[in-house]
Amino acid sequence: MAARGNEEDLLLFGGALPQQNVEPHAAVLVVGSSQSGKQALAHELLASAEQHQFAMQLRIANNLPLPVDPLRPRVDLVVLVLDATSRDSWTTVTQAFEVLDPMFVACGRVCIVISGAEDAAKVSVATEEIEKLADLYDCPILYANLVAEGATRRCAGRLFRLARTANGNTPHVSALCLQSLQQATTPQTALAQ
Repeated sequence: MAARGNEEDLLLFGGALPQQNVEPHAAVLVVGSSQSGKQALAHELLASAEQHQFAMQLRIANNLPLPVDPLRPRVDLVVLVLDATSRDSWTTVTQAFEVLDPMFVACGRVCIVISGAEDAAKVSVATEEIEKLADLYDCPILYANLVAEGATRRCAGRLFRLARTANGNTPHVSALCLQSLQQATTPQTALAQ
C-alpha cells in the first residue's frame, strides 16, 4: 500500500470489496469546508436513506485526517464537497486525497461534489483544474447547486445509491461499476437542474 504521510494519519480502507449486506447500514463520511454546502447535502442524504428505509451512519468533517479513534466504524463512502468559489475549499479537497488510503479511490468509494460552479463570475477554482484532479484519482464528479433544494435532493439520491452499493447492499454491483454506468453531471446540467 503506497502511503503518503504517517500510517496513523491515513483514513484506512475497511477491507477489500464488500460482500453483500456486510453491515446493516452504510457509513458515509462527508468532508468539506464550513461553507461548502455539506450540511444541506448531509441532511438530504439522510432523508433519502430514510425514504428508502435504509439505515445510514453519516459523519461530517471539515478536513482530513480525522483524529485517531479505534472505535470509529468503517467508512463505505467518502464524499468530498468542494465549493468552487473558495480556494480554501479546494485546498481541503486536495489535502484529503493525500491522507486517503489509495484503496478508497481504487474501489470507487470516493466522490467529489462540486457546488458553486453555476456562476462563472464567482468561480475561483477552474473547472479544468477540478477535472484534472478527478482524472488523476479516477474519481467521479457530481456538479450540484447545493443552495437549490431540488438539486441537492437529486445529488443526495445519487450519493445514496453509491453508498448503498459501496456497502455491499446491491447484489452483483460494485461502487466502481455503478460510477461507470451513471450519467456524468457537468456545470451546465447542474445549472439546468
